[in-house]
Amino acid sequence: MTSRKKLIVLIVVLAIFWIIASALLKFITSPQGIASIELAAPSTIDISHVQIGGTVITAETVVSEANHNSGLSGRDGLNAGTGMLFVFEKPALYGFWMKDMHFPIDIVWLDENYKITTIKESVKPSSYPTVFYPLRPSKYTLEVSDGTAKMNNWKVGDIAKILP
Repeated sequence: MTSRKKLIVLIVVLAIFWIIASALLKFITSPQGIASIELAAPSTIDISHVQIGGTVITAETVVSEANHNSGLSGRDGLNAGTGMLFVFEKPALYGFWMKDMHFPIDIVWLDENYKITTIKESVKPSSYPTVFYPLRPSKYTLEVSDGTAKMNNWKVGDIAKILP
């Protein structure tokens, strides 16, 4: 074999080695010694307080797309005064459905200035697969227990405050 062919073979072998080594670096070993690949950053769920009028809702704040998709699905209910606040990157007509929901909710859409744009009251699990949309682009959506909006006299145009 000529030295030129040896050089080409060496380069190919090194390239293959580099590809394999790079792929192996993506694997993370858990404390149990099981190898797994890191697919994405962990989901982000924080707690915020949303004040509308004199009512303060303690809300799980969801910013990751994975948690946007699941929301309150699979849960048995919400405690009084609690909810889930969905935060999106930009205002748009974000739709919500009741897939895998076990209890009715009120859905409140807020624009980028925290003004209520749309309220859909008493959305029942049986409404699935219907998708509910705001009347105007919204950046935030608050899901609360069925009857919360009516009980607190929330209306389109009210301004919410997001508290730490």
